[in-house]
Amino acid sequence: VNRGITGGFAATIPAGTLALRAELSGRTAGNTQTPLGVLPTSQLDGYNGGFGASWAGERGFVGAAVRDYGIRYGVPGTFNGEVIPGGHEGGVEIELRRTALRMEGALFTGVAPFRSVKVDGNFVRFDQDEFELGGPSGPVVGTEYRQYTGTGNLIAPHEHEAGGLLVEGALGLWILGKDFSTAGSNTGSRPARQLALAGFIFEELNWPALHLEVGARYDWTRIDPLDTRPGTIGDVRTRDFGAVSASAAALYQMAPGWTAGVGLSRAFRTPSIEELFSNGPHLANYSFDIGNPDLGAEYGFGTDLFVRSSLPRINGELSVFRNAIRDYIYNAPTGGLDPRFGRFPVYQAEQSDAVLTGFEGRVQWEALQALVLDLSASYVRGTRRGDDGDVPLPMIPPLHGSVGARYDATSYFLGLSLEGAAQQSRTGEFESRSAGYSLLHSAGGIRWTAWGRLNTLTLQANNVLDTAWRDHLSRIKEVAPQPGRNLQLLYRVGF
Repeated sequence: VNRGITGGFAATIPAGTLALRAELSGRTAGNTQTPLGVLPTSQLDGYNGGFGASWAGERGFVGAAVRDYGIRYGVPGTFNGEVIPGGHEGGVEIELRRTALRMEGALFTGVAPFRSVKVDGNFVRFDQDEFELGGPSGPVVGTEYRQYTGTGNLIAPHEHEAGGLLVEGALGLWILGKDFSTAGSNTGSRPARQLALAGFIFEELNWPALHLEVGARYDWTRIDPLDTRPGTIGDVRTRDFGAVSASAAALYQMAPGWTAGVGLSRAFRTPSIEELFSNGPHLANYSFDIGNPDLGAEYGFGTDLFVRSSLPRINGELSVFRNAIRDYIYNAPTGGLDPRFGRFPVYQAEQSDAVLTGFEGRVQWEALQALVLDLSASYVRGTRRGDDGDVPLPMIPPLHGSVGARYDATSYFLGLSLEGAAQQSRTGEFESRSAGYSLLHSAGGIRWTAWGRLNTLTLQANNVLDTAWRDHLSRIKEVAPQPGRNLQLLYRVGF
């Protein structure tokens, strides 16, 4: 696929009631190679590092961690001399950085029915700059995104008996604050602030062969745009949302190693800041996004059924689901180009009733000692319901599956798998179809012990036959295929 190198380490250091952990990794890679040619300006360089500490005592624990992630990667604008729809001819470079601080603590109360009180908080700073390349004066900042997000939870787990039943659960409160801003020469959204509050309850009831879970939650959200000047997208104004969501699930042990279950849910989702107020290009997505400040909240009613096996030589799970969503929000391709530049495909935030149905399953069978066969498949069908009848939703993946075998001995291991997807001919308006594909993957490695440490050397090959294939969800599939043959050599040692 491309030439590069990745390295990293992680270390956990116990010191009595104190534990420390540090992680650091980095990666650099050149342009992506496909079976039909090289994708220019698709290189990347990135790092990921973190440090955390925690203390545990008889009455509770407290911990904190910080993580910093940064990456600079290219977004190709052409392939084999052809301009990708929505692409910048000279390419685009994305510089992204995410810094997160997390704190968590608990006090073991010993006061029935509450076992403890837990508090956690997260603060995240996210920066993304999109540079347009190839200009006469060098890179130009097309768009700058800045987002500060803080969340907090207060949770009180409890446990008690009621009528001979063991009842476990939790009460909790949740808060979120977000500050979103944009800048640059091609700003595509408006700055806004978001405040969200929620309260929830969750309960579990246990019988010898039956397990029940029930939960309920109320959410309230306010999204406040900082720029309310009139525009072409409509009346930009402060929006408030609030609703109750709930779920219930039952798991029944039919026989040793066999469990069946059913779940019912009423879900709720508010539109995002981008879905409400966008009106400009998004270079990383090859799109010109137009929001809708009149969007309402989504309300989903879901049902899922599953059966699960956990036997000495076979493990598997099969689930089917149906989600009926009122006022489903999606970005619909309009078939036109943007009015400002005439080169970005336009995607409009729209809302309609929809139904999503599908299944997913996986089976792992130890056919012989150390030989495991693995089979998996998933499928989803999305339909929009409107005055013009039932219409396929856009950006729905096709039937996907894989079959593989792995032999895992003490000193070595080998694996071979075949991954495939069917063609996607059930597409939304102005959405192109995609052909099916099959990819062969393989892996092998050895293990040995030296100086008291376990060493592992793995060689992995993805898309062994260098097949040209296209991902239906890719915005560039009409011009460029996905990566070709990819070889990875990994050495790992544990301390």
